Order: sequence, then structure tokens, then C-alpha cells
Amino acid sequence: MKSFFIKIKNIFFGNSLPQRLFQGYLLTIIIGSLLLMFTFTKNHEASFIDSLFIAASAFSDTGLSTVVLSETFNFWGQLIILILIQVGGIGIMTIKIMVLMFLGRKIHLKERLFGANERGSGKLGGSVDLIKISMIVIFSTELIAALALILHFNFKPEYASLFDSKADMVWTSIFHSVSSVNNAGFDVLPGGSSLAVFKQDYFVQIVTILCLFIGGIGFPVFYDLKCYIVAKRKKENFRMSLFTKFSVKAYIIVGVIGIILVFISELLAPKNIGLLYNENYTLAERIFYVIFNTSSTRNAGYATIDLNEFQTSTQLIFSILMWIGACPSSTGGGIRCTTFMVVMLLIKSVATGRDDVETKDRSIPAKTVFRALSVFITGVILIVVFTLLLLVINMKTWNLMEVLFEVSSAFGTTGLTLGITPNLNVASKLVLIVVMFIGQVGISSFLLIWSDKKVIANTRSLPEEDITIG
Repeated sequence: MKSFFIKIKNIFFGNSLPQRLFQGYLLTIIIGSLLLMFTFTKNHEASFIDSLFIAASAFSDTGLSTVVLSETFNFWGQLIILILIQVGGIGIMTIKIMVLMFLGRKIHLKERLFGANERGSGKLGGSVDLIKISMIVIFSTELIAALALILHFNFKPEYASLFDSKADMVWTSIFHSVSSVNNAGFDVLPGGSSLAVFKQDYFVQIVTILCLFIGGIGFPVFYDLKCYIVAKRKKENFRMSLFTKFSVKAYIIVGVIGIILVFISELLAPKNIGLLYNENYTLAERIFYVIFNTSSTRNAGYATIDLNEFQTSTQLIFSILMWIGACPSSTGGGIRCTTFMVVMLLIKSVATGRDDVETKDRSIPAKTVFRALSVFITGVILIVVFTLLLLVINMKTWNLMEVLFEVSSAFGTTGLTLGITPNLNVASKLVLIVVMFIGQVGISSFLLIWSDKKVIANTRSLPEEDITIG
């Protein structure tokens, strides 16, 4: 018992890399929630637990909200939320390194270690360059998307009543751009109905999908693309890293299969209740509802229609997609699509009688496979435990699918909901805050925060003895 309390103490006061990141994330959420409590940030009163929930949801780039942002928070409150979204998306240590570079200060080994750990750079020496390229891509995308939306809204007379003024239109465009690229899913539109007002506006939906793709594909991919372009200009040979090839492939495969499964699920539904048979929408609208809302489960968190219009089987597919999440070292959450693909390759290897897990003429190290499997299993356990916990807390209030969907959304830092978020009680909000925090930190880092920095690699070798398994 004593050792357990020591581990708890180390989580909050330890000096290991994951523990320091954990402490930084926790402090940021607390500061954000306190700022949202100030009167100058709100249109009307909001409880501390709601402010804490919004701060955690914003920093984790989730998008779940217990209040309507446009009604509860004024410009200053929304600005604080937007800053939390941006900081959560690019990372605390990334911002510190950016400031040091701007001031012309030397980036020490300590900062490089933190930056590499937070952004997932495989090479310590390339972590600073990785951050530079990633930030150029992220901020450029946010700027271009914001300008595109501003011009689009300005030349659409039907949106005149949607905004209070030109300034409000510009702010909404900027907020949506940053929220989309960082895969947050927050909106400051009237009524808090996500993107339902744009359900027939394919331009806004396509811009949103492109933003979430760039934010969710993984920062190291941008760095590899930059190196590839430079090498081509110099007429040098360049080999894309396995990470880039594998993560892009995994992201696309999971996304395409998800869309196909949703189409199948809706097509197999009875014709009087299936979304694809709903005559209130045109065929084009129905098809795009499926494509956009399924793509949104990859961490975007935006919805163009009430997700309760989808079948229960479709909602389960959405939950799985949110649980899988985006790529590593991105603005998204979940167990990550690369983890899912490695486990699938492991199953394939076992089924074909191979000892190694292979992809693209390369053998994935056993240590990586073991880590992927541990993340996969831990992710399943966390979803089951927190779903059961919420069901116990809210017995007879919500059904299993509603709770599973909410927990998957929080863990995958997605922000989609079947409508139960505004009705959460205090205990449920605290549970989901923990889930969102784990989703932001990542399972690997979450497991490592329990380890003391003084632990050294295990060098002993014990005798082997086989065990019969299923």
C-alpha cells in the first residue's frame, strides 16, 4: 500500500519525462478552468465543474460540451477556449521550443527530449526541425481555411442572419478553422447544434474534412514530405520513413473501411427507419451525411445531423472508429490507427503461422508489437471500465449505446454525442474529464507516468517455460 501512494505522489511531483508532461497538462487545464470562471469571460453564470469540463475538453481537443459556448461565454471566454484548443493541439513543450526559437535562444537537450516525446519524433536531433515544419503546416492550414470560410460566408446572403456582425462572421470562421485543424469539434454557432446549419453546404463540410485530415495525419508525415521535396530539388534519393508510409496507409484504410461499413449498416436497416431510405433528404444529402459524419469520427467531432438518426449498429461503428482515433503525433486521440493496424498484422501473422509481424518488406520490432498490443488491450479495458462506471452512476437514465458512445468520444478526443452531454451530473462529468485527459496524454504516456525515472532496463534473463493459450 505504501508503494502505491509513493507512485501516486510521483505522478504529481515526479521528474520523469511522462510525469512532467502529465503535470504540465494538468496545470494547463486547471488554469484554463479558473480563467473561465471569471465574470469577464461569461454571458451568464456557469459552475466550476462546467468550466473545468470545458477546459479539459478544449485542451484535449475533444469538443464535448455541457453548455452552449455561444450562449455561455462571450468573446473573451471563447478566446480562452480557442487558446486551450491550440495549445492542446500542438503541445505545451512545442510552444516552449517555438518561443525559444523566436527569441534566438539555444534549444537544450532537455527541451529536445520533451519536444521529441510530446510530438513523437523518432530522431532526437530532428525534433526541432519536425516542430518547425509541423507548425508551418498547421498555422498555414488554419489561415487558409479561415480565409476560405470568411469569403464563403461573405458571399452567401442566406448566412447574413446567422452572424451578428461582420466581426462575428470573421471570428466564427477563425474559431472553426482552428477547432477543425486541431480536431477539437467545438463551435460558437447559435444553438450549439454543431454544423447542422451547414448540412447542405458542401463547401464548409469539405473544408472541415480537409482540416481534420491535416490535423489527424501526424506531424512526422509533414517532416518527411518536406525532406522528400528538398531531396527531389537536389536530385537526391530519399526514402520515406516506414512511419509515414504505415501511418498514412493505416489512416486511409481505417477511414475507408469505416465509411463502407456505415453504408452497409444503413442499407441493411428497415426501409422505414434507415437514414439512406429517409425521403426527407435527397440522395446526395444522405450519401454526404454518411461520408461527413463517419469522417468526423476520426477526431473532428462535428455533426451535420442528429446522430440518433443513424442505426444502433452504425453508432457502434462510430464508437469503434472514435476509439481507434487518428495517427500518432497528431492533434487526434484514441489508441491511434497505427496501433490498430499493428495488432491486425499480428493477428494475420498468427493466423498464417509466422513468427514475425511484417509490413512493406520490413519486420516490425517485437518491442513495438508488444507495446501496440498493450495499448490496444489497455484501451479496451479503459472503455469497458469507464462505460460500466457511467452506467452505474446513471442507472436507468441512459442505455448502453448512449454511454458507450459518450465514453468512446471522450477517450478518442472526438466530441460527438448522442445528446446526453448537457444532462451529465457532477460525478459523470468528473469521470469523462478523466477519460478525456487520458485520451489527450495517450495510453503509452499514461502507463509510463506510473514508472519512476530511476527504474533501469531489466537486464536479467529468466528460464523460459511455455504456457498453453486459446
